[in-house]
Parts: sequence; C-alpha cells; structure tokens
Amino acid sequence: MNAGKGFLLLYRILKMLCYSAILRRDLLSSKVFFANMPRISRKNSVAFSGRDIYIGHNCHFGANVEFGSKILLASNVSFVGGDHKWNVIGVPIKDTGRDTLKSINIGDDVWVGHGAIIIQGVTLGEGCIVAAGSVVTKDVDEYSIVGGNPATEIKKRFDPDEIKLHKSKLDSS
Repeated sequence: MNAGKGFLLLYRILKMLCYSAILRRDLLSSKVFFANMPRISRKNSVAFSGRDIYIGHNCHFGANVEFGSKILLASNVSFVGGDHKWNVIGVPIKDTGRDTLKSINIGDDVWVGHGAIIIQGVTLGEGCIVAAGSVVTKDVDEYSIVGGNPATEIKKRFDPDEIKLHKSKLDSS
C-alpha cells in the first residue's frame, strides 16, 4: 500500500470515528458512508439499524430518522419535522415551541434523489425511489417511484414477479 492510499484510509477511519461520536452510533460496523458531515438538529436522533448506507453531501436531519439497509441518499436531502405551532393566540410563532417529533422510517434498498425533502412521520417503503427535488408528505409504497411537490406515484419500479425475483437475488447475495 502506498503512502497516499494509507493516508486516505486513515482519514476515512478517523472521519467515521468522529461521526460515530457525534451520532452516538457504531458506524464502522454498520458500513455507513458520509460524503461529508451531515447537519443534525440537536433534538433529533438518527438510527442505523441496517448496513451499507451512503449519505451524500449536505444532508440535513431535522427529524428523527431510522435507516434500513442498502440505502442511497443523494446530496442535499433533508428530513424535516417538528414544525412550530402556529395557532397559539398571543404568542409569536418563534416562541410557540414545536409539536411532538415523529420518526421517518426508511426501508431497505431505497434511493432518495438530490434535494428531496422528507417530512416527519413518513415511511419510505422497501425498494422505493424518490425523485430529485420531491417533497414527500405521505408514506411511499414499496417499489414505487415518486416525484413532485407533493410527491405522487409516477410508476412502480418492478411488476410483482420482478419484485419476487429482485428480492430473491438480494437475499442470495
């Protein structure tokens, strides 16, 4: 191994240890890769129950998020929630506080495109794809491709027979 590759490996390990300390997770065993440091709001938690997760540049966690496995997040993806209460009479919005935080759950084999916004309480079903720039306000069905604001289903990723074949090939790998 040459010095450049050794330095790069050491840099990546140190970066992951730093992120692990910040996120309070054992990221090295989960095989989570961050393109750069994500922004995580102080009242939120990020849970990596799965493995093999890529988180692109500038991702923002402003809601509680739980990840499955084999997930791809492009750059600038935001998870938001806990909106300010806006209907408290006699109190400015900035002083009203936030509602209860709901988690966002991301199933296995999910791809979220660049700049997508996922709202708290949403579940992204297994195998789904969220198009770039989408605003996801409702649950996304398994193997659906969604896009737009608010995101709606564009089409299914696979037909039912292809889903079975896809899952069997994933299980065997």
